[in-house]
Amino acid sequence: YILSFSDDVVVLNRKMFSEYSKKFNNVSLIGNGINYSQFRKESIKTNSVLTRREDVITVAMISRFTSNKGIEGIIKSLARLTSFNFRFVLIGYGENKYETELLKTCREKLSTDRFLFLGRQRNIANLLSKIDIFAVNSDNEGFPINLLEAMSMSKIIVAPNHEPFRSILKLSGLICDFIKNDNVSLDNAFKKAFSVVLSGKKNVIYIMEPFSVQNMVKKYKQLYNKKYE
Repeated sequence: YILSFSDDVVVLNRKMFSEYSKKFNNVSLIGNGINYSQFRKESIKTNSVLTRREDVITVAMISRFTSNKGIEGIIKSLARLTSFNFRFVLIGYGENKYETELLKTCREKLSTDRFLFLGRQRNIANLLSKIDIFAVNSDNEGFPINLLEAMSMSKIIVAPNHEPFRSILKLSGLICDFIKNDNVSLDNAFKKAFSVVLSGKKNVIYIMEPFSVQNMVKKYKQLYNKKYE
């Protein structure tokens, strides 16, 4: 969704270049050194597996599985919130060993009814349309595309209160943020998000002006002007 507004698209590997070239013009490739052959391929499960249940609050994370994404922290927090009727949906991929350990943790902490693993998926917009809460817990992010996509679809966000999340979410009328590595703060952020959903408020209107086409073009011009002065 975000990329559909772009004049140029820069991708990080040949697989992405091949796929994105079918959808967008002016696609450029720069390498990030990641060997995607070591990761699990796209899941054979389809997006139809994820269905919205009116009596269940759906919390989702979309991430590459690495330790700095804070996925375990989200799992442990949700496992403590047993009074809420929720389902945690994990979408993404990682190195085989880490992914295996992560899924083991999910299944130990959360029951089968409370956890759904979808692996690698392509139609993220379709998946986001079926969730209530989008969670992020990264130690750091350069440009959190998944967060912006969730905001563009008016999903309730649970995110840490450090940068860049603080700047991105500061104009929102509803902020379910938390202090990184503070279990009580994270639990309270989820409680607030759950309460919002239960109150009947399914969507949040975010002010996306900081990432409008005009502003982003201006920022990139400033960046490249400095780079090539």
